[in-house]
This record gives sequence, structure tokens and C-alpha cells, in this order.
Amino acid sequence: MPISRSSKEAIKVAGALTIVYGVALGLDWDKPYWAGFAVVVCSQINLGQSINRVIMRIGGTIVAALVSWTIFGIFPQDRWLFMIALSSWVGICVYFLQESKFEYFWTVGAFVTVVLWDATGGDFSLTFEKGILRIQETLLGVVVYSLIAVLIWPNRSRPELDKASIKLAEQQCEFNSHCFSKLYDRYKNKDLSQQRLDLIQADAQLRSAIDDASVDSYEIWESRRQWRHYGNRSTVVTQALLKFEESLVIAKRLYIPDFFPNIKNISRELGVWFTQICTFFTQNKKIEFPGSSKGHTIEENINKIKSLSTFEAAALSVTYQRLKKLEIETRFLGRSIEDISELGSSYLKYPYENKSNWLSFFMPTPDRIATVIRVISGIWIAYLAYIYIPDLINGMLVVTLAGVMGSMLASKPMSNLVIICQTTVLVCVIATPLYIFLLPKLASYYTLGPILFLWFFYTCYFSDLFFKGQVLVKLMALFYFQIVFNLANHQEYNFINILDLALTGIIVFSILGVVKNIPFSLIPENKFRQIVRRFFSSAGYLLSGKNFTPVSRFNFFRRVMIEYHVNVVLKTREALKYWVNGIDVKDTNSMTEEQLRRIVKLVILLSNQVNTFYELDRSKGPLIASNKITNEVMQWRALTSQAMLDLSSSKPDLDTKHLREQYAKLFKSETFSTDKLFFNAKDDPGEHGKIIKFLYFLGITQYINIFLLEVLELFEEINWDEFCQPRFFTLREAAR
Repeated sequence: MPISRSSKEAIKVAGALTIVYGVALGLDWDKPYWAGFAVVVCSQINLGQSINRVIMRIGGTIVAALVSWTIFGIFPQDRWLFMIALSSWVGICVYFLQESKFEYFWTVGAFVTVVLWDATGGDFSLTFEKGILRIQETLLGVVVYSLIAVLIWPNRSRPELDKASIKLAEQQCEFNSHCFSKLYDRYKNKDLSQQRLDLIQADAQLRSAIDDASVDSYEIWESRRQWRHYGNRSTVVTQALLKFEESLVIAKRLYIPDFFPNIKNISRELGVWFTQICTFFTQNKKIEFPGSSKGHTIEENINKIKSLSTFEAAALSVTYQRLKKLEIETRFLGRSIEDISELGSSYLKYPYENKSNWLSFFMPTPDRIATVIRVISGIWIAYLAYIYIPDLINGMLVVTLAGVMGSMLASKPMSNLVIICQTTVLVCVIATPLYIFLLPKLASYYTLGPILFLWFFYTCYFSDLFFKGQVLVKLMALFYFQIVFNLANHQEYNFINILDLALTGIIVFSILGVVKNIPFSLIPENKFRQIVRRFFSSAGYLLSGKNFTPVSRFNFFRRVMIEYHVNVVLKTREALKYWVNGIDVKDTNSMTEEQLRRIVKLVILLSNQVNTFYELDRSKGPLIASNKITNEVMQWRALTSQAMLDLSSSKPDLDTKHLREQYAKLFKSETFSTDKLFFNAKDDPGEHGKIIKFLYFLGITQYINIFLLEVLELFEEINWDEFCQPRFFTLREAAR
């Protein structure tokens, strides 16, 4: 009978924990559960993720130990300055873990410092000794689990990479086909929302699979640069497909093939490219891509384009630009695949694609700052209780767990505290009989080992079975059992110890429940509304014209302000997708499931267009138009910006009918003709390029108009006060 993957992983974790405790007790180490914790957090779904966790665990522990020694050495006598320094370091780690690719490194750096303080018992003379012991036990845990993960049922991530590559290639091919079906049949209104979501998820899975396989597969490691370049190009193509599909919204009144005579050749070639990419991953053989190395140039029927109204030409220009982008990027994607099979070097042409924006990484945002405040508040509430409440149960442990749990929850703010707390209490209840009646009677580790193995096995197995999507529940079940047992060669068994630990857990979760609403509530409905309001505030700023003139490189504060709003607009998509999963519209009559889905879709579409508008606005230079149309564009900016700022207020004063009338009055089709625009440009190719760019800019304004009006109409149907009415979060979470 074959063993399931869950059973295999449970056996590996339980075996590693049993061996770790055997070695630690044999060496008479203090608090061997430190090594056990290292095993638990390093056990991931595949070998690549586990090795990444091992590296970050070791690095984070060493850095935290160095910081701890520094803080303990500078403030050995003043407890207030010491706690200010300690909580400041934890806050720095929490701040960076929210945007860093090495999230777990910063998480370890935060909580290990607090754990080392607890280990010293307030005696800073033991700091160095405890720090070295902590590093030794961490190394023991990660080495033991790494050996077991490599030698026993290794779950390598190469098959996952192959599946992710095939899935993404097939979805790109299918989505491309849907796009051209809509292009040829302008009356085809099939909703592609689910396909868009599937495509984005498949792209994210590929990037994750490449990172994992680069660690545990020698073949992928040797070609890691080529694979990462392919992952970057796939993301660009995915975004190009999504934007191309968006461009068909306002161009659906036009039969696009009439204006681009060779578009059928381009669509046919794109279809062949995507099909060949699928063939490469499914059949694993070298393929020949169609067409010339430079691809097709999209032919334009200028005479027909001149017959269009300005805004029809603008809509067509958006489709043209995005189709051109898709064709170019698909060709580059094909070249990146050739690099994988031949270990080519086309990635050298993209030296900056893996480099992040340092200003964005350091950029303070309300959510990041609020999370830091939340974690530091939890530590300080626990610390003040430890100082001023006489005989507080396990006072130092309360502070430690508040810091540890707060740091772990920082990256998962929507975690269910009620379930985690219930799991902790349940662990104490189940472990009590073993701790009181069984452990004192065990003569040696030969009898203790099998009990530990069975306990850890069933804890892992049933945690995966019942709480598969809640990682923190599994971690707390494994962590708290080790804290309760606190295995050592010399210990006393007392029922009061377990009762104290259960009460300690309840105190810690009570503190976390309080700080979860500091400085503002984390109820999903309130958070969702807050994200939407913040998006419209930033979008309104970017459209207002305050960033219209070029930014001086010396005007740092203005650059930071603009970067902040751009960052908010770009991060809105991920934030909405995360928080919308916690909203149950059945709890309220103020919004339907369809309305919630439409809000997410429209805000994401608007974020794409606002970002595109900002990029064009920053680079386009003078408008190729009359003073009249230039003034009308500026009036449009002011009108649209004000509408978005109204949407960002707590009680928006919406008048969709008035805004629609203003748009109609502002932009009339007879304002100026496309033919006149081209005539003024004469035969200068440079001027023609500026006209196309201006029409593209004008087309983006049309998209923003359409999506904004839909949002306004939708908001008029929603009672936001009822949707965001105060609810006690634990009751809401328990109901879910």
C-alpha cells in the first residue's frame, strides 16, 4: 500500500525531532526544544524550500545573536533603554520582512533576539554562552532535518517546476487565443476574469518553482540564470497579455483588422509561438520558432485611421501599442527558452531585470508602519505587565511569546487567532496526562523516543489534514508541545507547570487580540475599504498634475512623495486579493458577492491604467495638439482627480450623472480631427511617432473614464457604513 505524501512528511518531521532530542539530551544541552523549533520551521513542502529555510534560519540566528550581544553589552543596567533598543531592533526586522524576498531571515532576526533575552533570565553575563548554545542547537536541528529531507523520500522541486512551466505556457496560449477571438468578433463579450486570475496565479507559481528548483536540482542550478530570465520574461508576457485584453474594451466598436492589414499574420505567428513553447515543455525537445528574428512590423492603414474620430483613433492606438508590445515580448520569451536548452546568454542584455527599486524597498507605507506599531505594542504591553504586575505567571515567557508570535503574524495579518489559541489550549489538555503520568516513569530515551515520534507524527499528520491552509496552527501545535514538555535530563513534573503554560498562552493571545486593532482594525471588511480609499487617494494625486513637470533629482522629498503614491497604486492589487479572501458577504446585506468581485476587478484595472498614465506623463514631453486640446486634457485631469479624491473620502459625495455630462462636454468628437492632426505633422516620421504617442495617451484617459464611471455607479449601490460596521473580531473569526 503506497504511503501518502502527508504521511511521508509527518514521518520525516517526527523522525528528525526524535533524533534531535536524543542528541541534545545526550549532550546535556539546556532547552533542547530550540533545536526542535529549527526542525519544525525548516520542514517545507519540498526540498528546495526547506534548504532555503535552513540557510535563512542559520543566517538570521547568527545576525540576531550578534545584535543581542551588542544590545546586552551597551545596556546591561538600564532596563528601559535596553527594552527600547530591543523593541527597536524587532521593529526594524518586522518592517523589512514585509517587503523582502528573504522574509524568514528577518522573522528569525526579530524573534531570536527576544528568545535570547528570555534564556538569560535577566542575567546578561550569560548572554554569550546562551547565544553560542542557541546557534549550536539551531545548527543541530537544521543539519538533522536537511539530511533526512535529502536521504529519505526527497521531495525535489524539479517536477513542480516542469508542471508550473507547462501550466503557464498552456494558459498563456489559451488566453492569447481568447484575446484574438474577441478582436475578430467585437460582439463577443465573454468574461475572462477567471482566466485572468488563473494566468496570474500560474505566473506566480512558476517564479516560486524556479527559486525552489535552483536550490535542490543541480541541472537547474547550472542554468539558474537562464531559468530566472525565462521567469522574468514570462511575467512580462503575462502582463502584456492582460493589458492587450484590456485594450479591447474601448476598441470593441471598431473592427480592428480593417486598420491593420497584416494582423492575421501576426495573430497566427503568435499562436504558433505559444504552441511551440508548450511543445518545448511537454515534449522536452528543441524547437524551431517561426518568422524572422526581428518579427513582423504591424502595418497601418493610415487612410482609414485618418477617417476615425480622435477618440476612436486613441482607442485603436492603445490596442496597437499593446499588440506590438505583446509581439515583441513573446519573441523575447522564445529566445529565453532557447537559452535554457542551449545555455545561451541573452539574459545579459537585461542586466537590471532582477534589481529591485531600493526606494520602494525602504518606502514607508501605512500598512508596514502599522504592523511595526502592532508588534512593538504587544512587546511593551507584555513587558509592562511583567514589570508592574506582581507574580505575573511566566512573566518573561509572556514577553517572549508576544515578540515571537507578533513577528510571525506580521507577514500573515489575517491569521485566525481564535483557532491558534484553541489549538494551544488543546495541546496543553492532551499533553497533560503524558506529562504527569507517563514521562516520570520512563527510564531512558529508548522509551521516551517512540512516544515523541508518535506524538510528533500524529500532530503533523492531523494538522495537515484539518488545517492545511493555516501554517501557524501547525507550527503552534508543534511548538507549544515542546514548550510544555520542556524536556531536559533534570526536571520536575508538576501539574501547576502545565496550568501556568496554558494560562500564559491565553494571556499572550489576549494581548495579540488587543494589539491586532492598533492603530486600526484588521477586520477584513474595514481593511478592504481602507485599501480602496488609499488607492483612490494616491491615484487622484498622480492624475492631479502635481507630478506633471519633471522631477528634479535634487528634490528628494518630492520624489519620495511621488514614489509613495506609485507604490500604493502598484501594491493595491496584491493587497486586495489577500484581504478579499477574508470577507464573507453573507454576514451583511450591504454588498453582494458579485459587487465585491466587480470592485476588485475595476480597482485592479484602474491601477494598471493609472500606472500606465503616470509612465506616459513622466516621459511624453510636450503634447502634439492644439492649445485647446491641451487645455481640455488638463481640465480632464482636474475633473478625474477630484472624482478619485472624492472616492477616497469616508463618505464620498458621488454624482455620476454630472461627471458623465462633464466628460461628454469636455471631449467632443468634433473637437479636432485625426486627419488634421496627421496633416499638420506632414511627412516627418518623428512627428508621426509623437502623434501615435499622444493618441495612446488619450486612449488611456478613455480607459480611466470608463472604469471610473463604472466604479462610481457601483459605489452608489453600496452602503459602506453597514459594510464596515464595527464587529468584535474574535466572534467573526470564530464564525468563519
